[in-house]
Amino acid sequence: MQRVVSMLSSVVFGVFLLGCASNLIEMKYTSSIQQGYGFTINAPVIITAHKGDLLAASYIPFIKQTLEMRGFNSLYTQGQIPEKSARNIIYVSLVKVMRSYPSSSVQYIPSKMIDRSACFNYDGMYYCREQTYPIITGYTTSLNLFTEYHFIMDWYDNYMKKRILYVDGSIQDGACIYEGIYQDLIQHTISRIDFSRGESYSYSAPLSYYNFNCLISRTKMLGTKK
Repeated sequence: MQRVVSMLSSVVFGVFLLGCASNLIEMKYTSSIQQGYGFTINAPVIITAHKGDLLAASYIPFIKQTLEMRGFNSLYTQGQIPEKSARNIIYVSLVKVMRSYPSSSVQYIPSKMIDRSACFNYDGMYYCREQTYPIITGYTTSLNLFTEYHFIMDWYDNYMKKRILYVDGSIQDGACIYEGIYQDLIQHTISRIDFSRGESYSYSAPLSYYNFNCLISRTKMLGTKK
């Protein structure tokens, strides 16, 4: 009985370790900023979604909370204070972009043939060069879907009527991505904002949640030997 319990514990622990390893996914961060602009954490800031972006509007409380963790202490949602009273207005949007691209593959088998034009006589024996040619046995085409998720912030100075900061955090479609990917994307993107310079780079980050059924399927696939 103890041996069975030990084996089950080992399996669970193995799945946990695999989950931690496969929980990392590549994200991208891009930003541009007006050089020399002075951001003030005490200045009143309104956070609002771009017109018609209902998905982004539902995440505004979380965006506000995440910005507060960066030290901003005068954050408001649209309607809480008059727009003219705000120093900055942040327009946010969440975008899902789907693209498709074709791919094709050719199946073939090698076939050996004698090149009679390259034969020669040596000591009464004929020798010919043997070459290998591919014989096509099949051809397949497929249409693959590619998805990108973006969290975009357009940060405007309300007095200057000018955008002073643009931020785009993105993630490519990958294994075990779940519906709550935007929460992780928002958190990682805001935590990386450098208010002194623009940047563009890729990085690996863990997901807070993932599709457990997908993880189990991947575990079985990785454990299969042929």
